[in-house]
Amino acid sequence: LKMALHSSDVSNPVKPLAFAKKWADLIVDEFYAQGDAERDRGLPISSFMDRNKGNLPKLQLGFINFIVAPLFEEWASVVEEIEEECMPFLRVNIAYWERRQKLEERRASAAPSRRMSA
Repeated sequence: LKMALHSSDVSNPVKPLAFAKKWADLIVDEFYAQGDAERDRGLPISSFMDRNKGNLPKLQLGFINFIVAPLFEEWASVVEEIEEECMPFLRVNIAYWERRQKLEERRASAAPSRRMSA
């Protein structure tokens, strides 16, 4: 029962991409609001909460690869419907965030060269 409750709590990446993206945006907004509050109070900013260092694709890939995928892979090994209904969405979401991460990396590597030529 605990595993089922935990799974429902972290299930956004096993849902359609548009839904998963919307939830990722809402969650990161909450994270950044916490980081802003910490900054305003002169406190150290918690991991993943600093909007100035934020990288949503990297954050999502870490969340998916270390928490969601292992959990749902276990579910899929015993519940056929999980493999059929959830895992295709998970694979689509992983591919989407990997593409976004590559774009972020390209932008970051191009940024210094733009500054040098300016």
